[in-house]
Amino acid sequence: METEGESGRTTFEFAPDIKAMSNPINFQPGTDAWALHKRYISVTPMVAAYEVSKSDTDYEFETLNNKL
Repeated sequence: METEGESGRTTFEFAPDIKAMSNPINFQPGTDAWALHKRYISVTPMVAAYEVSKSDTDYEFETLNNKL
């Protein structure tokens, strides 16, 4: 969500709707909802993208997921 801060500058807030994760019908193994239901810690790598990337950067998310 993009808002205007007290100083008049644009600020960005992360405010996901996690209602579906608190009482999901089906727990898909490996998802955040599954991890939270099992009382595990859920870490999701995120990359801020305020504009379209002009590079071919590989953040190796697939490799990270395979290590878990």
